[in-house]
Amino acid sequence: MLYRPCAALIGVFWLVMAGLLVRQHVGAGDAALREVPVAHVVKLLLTHEQPSELNIFSDQQRLGHLLTALPGAARQRIV
Repeated sequence: MLYRPCAALIGVFWLVMAGLLVRQHVGAGDAALREVPVAHVVKLLLTHEQPSELNIFSDQQRLGHLLTALPGAARQRIV
């Protein structure tokens, strides 16, 4: 019998969050504060100066890895 109050609480929470989101996007006059230039996003993506490592696994067995760095760096093979 506890499922009904939990379901009601989840529904109320969802409605409140959806209402706040709509209010923020529809009634906001300061929309310029939320705009992020595409150039800034690309700059952060390409020049964050930290390597990214991707490990590839299958059934808990390591198949290989890929290490990426800044554009123009030496290319690395996928092993």
